[in-house]
Amino acid sequence: MAELVPLLILWLIVGFVVGYAATTNGKDFLPWFIYGYLVFPVAFVHLFVSTTHRSANRIARNQRSRQPWMEPRGGEWDHNRKQQLIEGIEALKKRHREEQRMKLSQTNSL
Repeated sequence: MAELVPLLILWLIVGFVVGYAATTNGKDFLPWFIYGYLVFPVAFVHLFVSTTHRSANRIARNQRSRQPWMEPRGGEWDHNRKQQLIEGIEALKKRHREEQRMKLSQTNSL
């Protein structure tokens, strides 16, 4: 029994290492601690191969910001959304031109 104590302590330390590494990657500590405690080599490789929630959210956010008319998952075109964006830009341009004409006509009338 005394020979097993150092081995159990080592397993606890390994579980804490996997749990801590999981928290730095944006995952929950407790499930990864238990997973690392039970099957350390598999859990350690799985931790660094799997995509984190933060990086997946960052990828989706960047994709939406670059192409707002694209679906974030499949990359399918949303023609209605694209058309709405184009119409909104055209309406802003038209309003800006009208405001410029109004300013120009006001300065000419003086």
